[in-house]
Amino acid sequence: MEKLIFVDDSLPGITRKGAGRGWAYYDPDGELIRDAAERERLNAIALPPAYSDCWFCPAPNGHILATGYDAKGRKQYRYHPARGRNKTMRAMLDKLTSWVGLALAAVLLVAGGLLTWANAFVADQVDYQLGMQAITMPTEEAIAGLPDADREALEPFVGSPLDTGAEAKAYADHYILAHMNASSDGRTYQQVSGEYLALSDADKATADGQALAGLRQSLFMGNTLRGLLLYGYAFATIGMIAGYAAIAAFAGAAVLLVLALLGLRHGHREEVKARAVTPAAVPATA
Repeated sequence: MEKLIFVDDSLPGITRKGAGRGWAYYDPDGELIRDAAERERLNAIALPPAYSDCWFCPAPNGHILATGYDAKGRKQYRYHPARGRNKTMRAMLDKLTSWVGLALAAVLLVAGGLLTWANAFVADQVDYQLGMQAITMPTEEAIAGLPDADREALEPFVGSPLDTGAEAKAYADHYILAHMNASSDGRTYQQVSGEYLALSDADKATADGQALAGLRQSLFMGNTLRGLLLYGYAFATIGMIAGYAAIAAFAGAAVLLVLALLGLRHGHREEVKARAVTPAAVPATA
């Protein structure tokens, strides 16, 4: 595609005078243009015979090819056809990009809807499943003897029903685990279970053996409840992330929708300009 140069009619240009049934053209120095190809180019611009004070661009790739004044004194322009093609291509690109943006906005809206449903579903299930356990968070008195870190983690939830992921994590990691560690001197269920299984049948029947069996059972039950509560916390976190993702999806869809509509509007304007760039040719005969 021919590369255009930007010009205006304040620059020295070609002029014309009537000559028989056609036109005689003069270069910026006032010399008659005799080159047939150049005269053909200038005739092809087709400024109407009624135009006065006509100016023609000396360069064939000027974005303005010619100007003149009509019978009412209005300044008229003839633009290079490539300028119209450029605007048409720009309009097509704007529209294509805008339709892609609208498609992406639709995808984000669907994703936002699904993520919102996921957030609501997970929150409902976590509340229902934790509520079924009928656990109440410990009171101030119950956590008074715990280590500072555990007590501080539990204080925001004192005495409330355990029905959220945050409460489930606090109860599992700072109440159950704290009591398990205190009762087992920091040993895990696997370690206590190994000690118990290593005892002979006679030792298992002793008071110490029975106490070790009870500790083993308590740690097993504590780990089971902790696992269930932490699963609830994990699902609650997933639901929260889905909620934030839904907000981001809706915000992204809104931005894309606005940009796409602006792009379609701009594309339409460029299309209208492209139609106006090259008006219909008027024969240049006297």
